[in-house]
Parts: sequence; C-alpha cells; structure tokens
Amino acid sequence: MFGIGRRTDSRLSTRPSSSDLAQLVPYAGADAATIRDLTNGAVLLALKSGKIPPDWFVGHSLFLHSGQLELQSANGERQFLSSVSPPARFPLPAPTKIRIRALGAVTFLQVPNAVASEGSGEPIQRRPADPHLATLSRILENKLASGDIPLPSMPDLAAKLNAAMHNPDSRSDDHDIAKLIQLDPALATKVIHLVNSAAFRFAHRADTVQQAVTRLGRSRIRNLALGFLIRNAFDTRSPALRKHANALWLRSCHVAAVSFTLARQLSLLDPERAMLAGLVHQIGVLPILGLAQQQPQLFGQAALLDIAVPTFEKRLGRFVLEHWKLGDDLVDVVDHAGDWRRIGYAVPDYVDIVLLAQRHADMGRPGIDQGPPIDSLPAFRKLELGRLTPRKSIRVLEEAEREIVELRRILSGNG
Repeated sequence: MFGIGRRTDSRLSTRPSSSDLAQLVPYAGADAATIRDLTNGAVLLALKSGKIPPDWFVGHSLFLHSGQLELQSANGERQFLSSVSPPARFPLPAPTKIRIRALGAVTFLQVPNAVASEGSGEPIQRRPADPHLATLSRILENKLASGDIPLPSMPDLAAKLNAAMHNPDSRSDDHDIAKLIQLDPALATKVIHLVNSAAFRFAHRADTVQQAVTRLGRSRIRNLALGFLIRNAFDTRSPALRKHANALWLRSCHVAAVSFTLARQLSLLDPERAMLAGLVHQIGVLPILGLAQQQPQLFGQAALLDIAVPTFEKRLGRFVLEHWKLGDDLVDVVDHAGDWRRIGYAVPDYVDIVLLAQRHADMGRPGIDQGPPIDSLPAFRKLELGRLTPRKSIRVLEEAEREIVELRRILSGNG
C-alpha cells in the first residue's frame, strides 16, 4: 500500500512563483532578495499516487502544493493533510518520522535548504561578562567533555521497563510490563489510580495493573510508569535547593497535564508520551542543581543559579535524556522548549504540544515572562490537522480544566 509512487516526468515545466514561497511559514517575512533566490532554486514536483520518493527530501524542504496526503503514525493512526489547510504551509516531515502517501495526483513545492536544519540543540558557547558565570561555563564544558557531570540517576525499575520494551522476545507479551510495575506497590497504585481518573474516561474500572496494561497497551503504560518514576530524580538533599526542585517539578506536572489533554485530540500522537515529554522538558535543570549541591561555592549567590538555568539547561537536558535512552523525540522537546518561533513540520509533534502547554501553564503566573500570545505560535497553527482547530484548542483546555487539575495532583504526588 505504501509502495513508491509513480513519478514519470515528476518535475513540472511550470515554475513556482515568489508569492508561492512567501506564503510558506519558514519564509514569511523574508526580504524580497531572499525570496527571489529561493524561488530560483525551487521546483514543482508531481506524483500520481503512493509514497513520496525519499530522495525528494535530501537537501530540500518539501511542501504540499496541491492535492491531499494520508499521514500514518507508527501506531497505525491516520490523518489527512489538504493543500488548502493551514498546516500545508509548513514543511513535510521526512519519511523516517511518519509515513506519507499521496491520495491521487499531488504536486509538491521543493525548496533547497538554505541553512542547516533545526534541532541541533543549544551548545554552550557564550562567555558571559559575569566572572562567576564564566567560571561555571568553563567547568560545565570541561565536565561535559570528560563525561563527569552529576547526572540524575534513572531509577532501576525505569531502566528495566525500557529494557523490556526493547526486548524482541517479549514485545508481544504485556505480562512482563505488568510484572515489573507490580514490583513497586506504590507505583502500581499510582498507575491504576491514573488510569481510573476522569482523564482516561474508561467505562469500567481497572482493578489490576494487568487490566490497565491490557486497556492502554505496553508502550502507553510504560510512558505513564516512567513519568511517576522520574519524580525521584527531582529529589535533593539540599534544603537550599529543594525549593527550586519542587517548583520545577510542579510546573513540569502542569505542562505534562496540558500536554496530555492536547495530544488526546491528535490521533497521530500518544497522549502518555506527550505527558512524559512535559515532565522532562526541563530535565536539564537537574544537573545544574546537582552541581550546586556538590560545589555551592561555584554559584556565589542565589541569583547566579537563576542565570545558569536558561544558559545551560538545554545542552544538559540533551545529555541526560541521551544517557537515559528515552528517545530522540524527547530530546527534541528539550532542545526546543521555550523556542516559541520554532517552525517544525506540517504534522504536529511532541515539541509543538509541549510548547503550547508551556504557554498555557505560564498564563497569568506573576513574575513570569509571558512571551508571545499563544495564538501567534507556529505550533498553534498546526492544530487543524486533527480534531482540534486553534480556536477549539483553547475551548478544549478550558473545558478540561478539572481534568488537568486532577492530572497535576496525581502526577505531583498529591492525588
């Protein structure tokens, strides 16, 4: 069904116009000279049906120009993308991210990549004028280079859950995941409590972990369990740092709850994975707190910690998640947390969901930079792909406020 599409005479003689490119999100606001240069290198490609040839993506961004596409996620869920919908103004994801099939005759606009693609993270490269921060920067760079950074430990049970998910001998057996969760009675209770909450809307209660796994599947239950287990990584023995760690965890729970609620409206995304993404989107703060606990003299004063967090957290967050082997999709979330103008792709991903959840969680919080309006974010304009629209997404969150509060309470340990 997803065979390579027929592409005889794929390059059309008709050239794209400057106005075609100016309407695309990545080039909106570009000056006339830039648009002209991009237009000169752009071409229109035709596909009669089927799968997009992978080489069309190499060195280029590909946009749906006319027609309709079927998008299929790894879990088999499908959505449709029309050339007249707002998400079509974003580049298509590479076929390694999602399966794409042309429904009948389709044309694409292929634009050369003028700059390196996003997602490379935020390297530590600034040398702040503050001598304390400059010293801290050098120390962190040296520790990263040597691998000697105080990483939060992944709980043993979380590591076992990850290993079970990747064990080819047990991928079709839900019992192994259930048995592992049952090794921790407190975790088992939390998982059952959450599955029976209003957020999941099951008609019948799950009384055992096995019943919960049967209903949600091993992957979704694994993501729920990891979310609860990661809570331990936010613990600190330092009374001075406990306030920072607790505030970080509570905000992460809020972002996670909103992420779950939004992702539930988009069938290509796993709500439990979105919840986990929300919980770890600022995980890079933990190594900074760990270093502050080990060597408090480096920070000099409390204000320096507040400066160090935005300076270093993305690089360190990537380091933590790669060490924990939680997946590239969550690493992308860490890389782009707070990157309000991130363009991404025509298909909403976990980065988009967490960005919207961050803005929602910070609305009205005193002393917090409110950033751009939520409806101006590129991520906001992609929601039309699923059951959401930008306007409906706000209504969904308003109507689900009680569920969000309940999820926050359960995740934070106060449920």
